[in-house]
Amino acid sequence: MKVTEALDVTRARLKQFVRNNEKDLIIIVGKGNNSANGIAKIKPAVTDLLKEFQIKATPNKPNEGCIYVEARPSTEPINLSWLDGFFGRVLRKLSRFFRS
Repeated sequence: MKVTEALDVTRARLKQFVRNNEKDLIIIVGKGNNSANGIAKIKPAVTDLLKEFQIKATPNKPNEGCIYVEARPSTEPINLSWLDGFFGRVLRKLSRFFRS
């Protein structure tokens, strides 16, 4: 595969990974043995792509030609405190509307 083709396929698969809340994924990028001068092109491009998705990735796992991707657990609780203020304002406006 050419780099652009590999990125298109990987991007689509990563979107599916995120959308389906999958636990882990192994992306086979190869070692670059068939690249000019044996220098990998797909692996660094995919590594850059992974930064866009902000997911945890471990290169060379389970072996040198792979990247192991795992869902990043949400460690920060969702802050919904703004809801109290929002609904408080809505209720005050409604009560003024019904008093008139």
